Amino acid sequence: MESEHEEVEKEISSLRRCLADVEDDRRAKEQSFRARLEEARQTECQLSDDRCQVEQSLDEARTELIETRLQLNAAEGRASALESQLTDVDSCRVETETKLASVMSSLRRFVGLGDGPMLRSRSLSSLRSRSRSPSLSPRVKGQSFVFDY
Repeated sequence: MESEHEEVEKEISSLRRCLADVEDDRRAKEQSFRARLEEARQTECQLSDDRCQVEQSLDEARTELIETRLQLNAAEGRASALESQLTDVDSCRVETETKLASVMSSLRRFVGLGDGPMLRSRSLSSLRSRSRSPSLSPRVKGQSFVFDY
């Protein structure tokens, strides 16, 4: 009986050591899980902060995009207005050049210079003799004529 009793005591002692080992293993795993849980919570907080920063940056980028589009629209409007003005100015330039050519032609006919190539073949003395006004005496400058008014 005593050997049975010792045997049972050994068995109990062995089971207690096994239980202690299992309990130590459980505590170590629990501690590891708690550490991982804390790390996961910290990561979650960091990711949440990062998400907020990204959302804020996205909102700022959207606002900047809207402002840039408004500036682009305004610039396109100004460009369109300038193109219209340029077209008007070109039309006025062409009209003015036409009128100026007509006035020059009339003046040449009035002074007796003619309208074209005959201008180069005429002599200076014949031009002076045809001058109708003493204040309109021509002076030769290069191949064109300049009048004193």
